Amino acid sequence: MTTTSKIFARLAYGYIVLPILIFFIGWCNPLVAVLGSIIILVSFYFTCKNAPELWSPTSRKQWFFLISLVLVALVWVCWSGIGALVFQNPDHSCRNPIFELLVTKPWPVLAEFRKGFFSTVENPIVMTYYIGFWLPPALVGKVFNSVQIGYYAQIIWATFGVFLVFYYILASVKKKNYLPIFLFLIFSGMDFLGATLLKKFYLYPLVRNIEWWLAGFNYESFTTQLFWVFNQALPAWLVTVMLLHEKNNKSILFLYSCLLIHATLPSMGLFPIVAYLMLKNGNTPSKEWFDFNYIKDCIKSAFTFQNTLGMFLITVISYFYLTQNISGGNMGIVPHLWFNILVYMIVYFPIEVGIYLAVVWRYNKNNPLLYLITAWLLIIPHIQVGFTIDFGMRACIPSLVILFLFVAKTLDEGKIQKDKFAYTILILALIIGSISPLHEFSRTVIRTSRGITKAKSELSVPNFFAYIQDNKFLMYFGKKPKGVVGE
Repeated sequence: MTTTSKIFARLAYGYIVLPILIFFIGWCNPLVAVLGSIIILVSFYFTCKNAPELWSPTSRKQWFFLISLVLVALVWVCWSGIGALVFQNPDHSCRNPIFELLVTKPWPVLAEFRKGFFSTVENPIVMTYYIGFWLPPALVGKVFNSVQIGYYAQIIWATFGVFLVFYYILASVKKKNYLPIFLFLIFSGMDFLGATLLKKFYLYPLVRNIEWWLAGFNYESFTTQLFWVFNQALPAWLVTVMLLHEKNNKSILFLYSCLLIHATLPSMGLFPIVAYLMLKNGNTPSKEWFDFNYIKDCIKSAFTFQNTLGMFLITVISYFYLTQNISGGNMGIVPHLWFNILVYMIVYFPIEVGIYLAVVWRYNKNNPLLYLITAWLLIIPHIQVGFTIDFGMRACIPSLVILFLFVAKTLDEGKIQKDKFAYTILILALIIGSISPLHEFSRTVIRTSRGITKAKSELSVPNFFAYIQDNKFLMYFGKKPKGVVGE
């Protein structure tokens, strides 16, 4: 017997909306903060009211299993370096100071002037970054006036988020066991195979990151994402699986807009998927999807309080806040070498995601979403936002989550087991792919055993800041940062 409940969907909504509420109160001027908070809370109420009924445990054994996933999530989170209890990968060197500034400095955070930095005495800089994930634990640290307590809160907050992702994965499959969760932890492209081919069969040591085997291209495993870019990956995972379970369009745009301040680049990668889901939720055969009247009805079905006032408010504030970033205005095409593009098409794409796509296609050939993520994964690596190739590495996260769900469902439904060739290929791909997460896990163990723990703190790139002078967000919506010259 299967029972359903709205409680877990509502908890997930709260997880995504709470940081938005904190941002409005902490960053916006009193008028915007008060009116914005009211609109967000009302939107949240209607969104919770519209929450889908999802799987709920029916026995003590199922409840024990679900609660045990909290422990799995906690171990994974602590192992990643979140909270600085074990070795942290180099990307933590900028994420730690961001979090510590959020705990110790007034909001908005005014960066201290340093010689040779990007700020000047006449035009100082203010932190402008997708900080959503950090806001609840930073608030806890600020209340207790302790960075260390803030780090503990960060572990708890991340664990709760990972558990919600685990729950939604289980809600997507029929059998409720550890296998889908285990697959999520080890799911990856076959980086070891690619690295071996291009590096003359060099066996990478267990402390190396083997995912950068083709310059300019990187589809990271979920474990790698958590160990390096958790603040973007975790919210992106959660919002993606949440939206896939929405039964109608009443809240889909509001929930999507909440991702902007959490994970800006992944939210851009999620955009075409949201458009598809809005059409899908019209419950009309795909051959009618491009009918003008049907599209109009789909748009009309999205006209709710949360999708209009709530989404509009969050989108406008997020736009003015994020576009002030020093590097955010740089957009274009990544200047890849032609040789690298050729290798990407012939070697990288097939062994990273192509094998998985080919295997699951046989069982999902009538699902437009599979074709959409295939096309999108081909396009994303060639788009540049900012001064680096971060867009290609982050915007692909929602599509990779969906690809994983296709694989998990294909294994769960059992049809592939009857096709021994396809089943063998899929299992081999998963085993070879698991070598990438294995390197992440082993690196943490080895480095920690050597006494290496917390990463060095440095914010030496412009990705995290905006100039205060002519800052439209601060002019129209934000508070004046304390310590600004002339205050």
